[in-house]
Amino acid sequence: MTSVLLAAGFSPAAAGSFAELASQADANGAKAPAVNVGAAFPGMQTCSFTEAKNNTCVFTCKNGATVVRPAIQSQFVANGCAKFIMVSSDFQNKAAQPWAEAAKAAYENALDEGGLTIFADLKELPPGARRQLEQEWQTLPQGPGNSSEAFKMQANGRTAFVVQSYVNSDSLRVFIFNAAGVLVARGEGSSDSPLAWLPL
Repeated sequence: MTSVLLAAGFSPAAAGSFAELASQADANGAKAPAVNVGAAFPGMQTCSFTEAKNNTCVFTCKNGATVVRPAIQSQFVANGCAKFIMVSSDFQNKAAQPWAEAAKAAYENALDEGGLTIFADLKELPPGARRQLEQEWQTLPQGPGNSSEAFKMQANGRTAFVVQSYVNSDSLRVFIFNAAGVLVARGEGSSDSPLAWLPL
């Protein structure tokens, strides 16, 4: 299928071109080829379909970026949206940063107002957040004052998942994930020092 598309003049370097066509073909019953994006198209990554909204398609990339594309008119594609697209890695990094900052700000505001209040069920956590929560459960010391819980909150109209751990009642660890389960922020604080955001 790849050779047919290339022979027809479709360029994989154009953001979304190959992936959109492949996912459309898959929706029409044809098996789309497995593509190792990193090897086949250096500098490109995939973004998975998240939702259809106001005649647009919203895609979430692996590092947290959100890409919005117009819905296409096709009887073969549900909601007019492909299952995934490709965009440049540079675009993803630039797009993800503002939302990560918004998520940090939303968390800080929640702390100022007394803390997060909306718990996240284990079943609704994306894989990355669930793994982090399970890791916290395994590594936290036993005894009172040690706990790890999952929450969800809104940041710029998007859901963020938060894994928050208290250690010996006076230390805090926090991990913020996007809806795809990608870690976008992590921080630590204690009774002696305010929350500080750490490099990823």
